[in-house]
Amino acid sequence: MSAARRQRLAVGLALALWAGAPAAQAPLVLPSGAEWGACAERRERLVGRREALRAAAEALALQRAAAGTAGDAGLERSLLARGEALADSIERLSVALLAEALRCAPAAERLDGEIAAALTGSAAATEAQRETLLALQARVRRWGAGAGRAEFPLPEAGEGDPPEILRQKAAYARDLIDRAGRWREIVEREARRGDGERLAREASRMLADQAFFEERAAMALDAAAAKAGDDFAALLAQAGEEAGGAGGAAEALARLRGFLAGRERELAQRAEELEREATRRESER
Repeated sequence: MSAARRQRLAVGLALALWAGAPAAQAPLVLPSGAEWGACAERRERLVGRREALRAAAEALALQRAAAGTAGDAGLERSLLARGEALADSIERLSVALLAEALRCAPAAERLDGEIAAALTGSAAATEAQRETLLALQARVRRWGAGAGRAEFPLPEAGEGDPPEILRQKAAYARDLIDRAGRWREIVEREARRGDGERLAREASRMLADQAFFEERAAMALDAAAAKAGDDFAALLAQAGEEAGGAGGAAEALARLRGFLAGRERELAQRAEELEREATRRESER
């Protein structure tokens, strides 16, 4: 069973439990969870598409290595170009996932609040009802806590980490800063122009050499990459429609810019802290 279906089932079960309560013990507030459930389902769909592209990229890397071993420089260059196109699609799809997470964070917060209100205002609720809603609330909070941060974790200094490990963690933080910068560039490109020109170039690169794939497999891969490139623009359009115009898209872009810029600052601060701690531990040896 998919994660989104489990989430919908949990919401439905919570509603069924509430509905089965005696009228005199009916809750004051009934959380629906429909908005958050739709967000979770969209995210699962995007994650599945990204995983499919990552699997295709891994297959391309193996084929490129085989071409290099066989001394086929032309095929190796062609596979490298296709791999770069896939990497671009994967990164754009990751930005789309971040946009979706930030856009849906308010829905998760609202559902969390509705569950809290239902639990607080329903002293007559059965233990089963409370456990069901508490479990749902825990899932919503885990989803909200991880929204947008899985791609940019803040490295932590372990108590027993030697200076060399701390410096590696600082370097990793700086690598994440570079990633956040690339993602901000993607956001800015989307803010300046439409997606059609980039999709046309990507499709051309993806179709340039199909020698290593059967025709149907190559066509499916090209279609998946094109769809990945379109996800970000589609999410912005959807945000605009829900907000009643271009303001929604502008708000989505502002959230992305704000999150990425904030994460860059946090990562830079953490890298400095790790470097200082590495120096301190060296002095204590």
